[in-house]
Amino acid sequence: MIRLCLIGNSHLACMKLGWDAIRDRNVDVAPTWFAAGGNFELKAESNCLVPITNRVKNSFAMTAGGETVIDPRRYDVFVLCGLLLSIRRAVLMALTHKPHSLESMEAEHLVSDALFKIALMSAFEQTPAIVFARSLRGLTDRKIILFPVPMPSERIANRRKPFAPFQDHGAAEGLATLVRDAVAALAESATVDVVWQPDATIIKSMFTLHEFSEGSVRLLNDRQHSENDFAHMNAKFGALAMQHIIGRLGLTEATTRTSNPETACSH
Repeated sequence: MIRLCLIGNSHLACMKLGWDAIRDRNVDVAPTWFAAGGNFELKAESNCLVPITNRVKNSFAMTAGGETVIDPRRYDVFVLCGLLLSIRRAVLMALTHKPHSLESMEAEHLVSDALFKIALMSAFEQTPAIVFARSLRGLTDRKIILFPVPMPSERIANRRKPFAPFQDHGAAEGLATLVRDAVAALAESATVDVVWQPDATIIKSMFTLHEFSEGSVRLLNDRQHSENDFAHMNAKFGALAMQHIIGRLGLTEATTRTSNPETACSH
């Protein structure tokens, strides 16, 4: 049995809904979902990751079956979902400081691809995804996976001005490559892995096909997002993403490891 610990924000909702559709063919995987909306912080305490606010603690209790702290000794694999590790940061940066490889774009400043990557890595370093990855790595040697925020729906290019220049496939492909390179470098430095969303869900390198965002629902209730929400994905996406992650675990058989009750954290 593979004990899977998933930690994320609102983007974890589609993963949980997707899991419900594929759980019957993944009986050897046991996921636990630690989710809280928006941006949040965790601290390392007693060899565990612990919420620092009651809001996050209560949210974890709702999504993780009463669990409120993350004890790394109880899990075999960790997946950090979303948590602000998003291509949107790169889009906003490129509008004012265009990387040299994005020839079709116009911007006030032109910078080298190398400098853009360094700036992007600096921005991503502050995201909960990377902060939690480094904290977890300090507590465990088990597998840790980054699953970045899904690419926005393809409809955003016609609805949000900052994304309009990336309707050009060359610009989109160039920016997506820079983002992947920056995330890969950070993952390597933190000794963790990266799993990107399935290729079948992507169009023009940096957008998600509309069919995978239509009808997305909120994290802690069943209400749908508005039609102007281009960031969140639906259960169809979540099912593909979860199966994709499971297929990348590199584990064909797992032996359940039992936590030592004398060393497990006691929050």
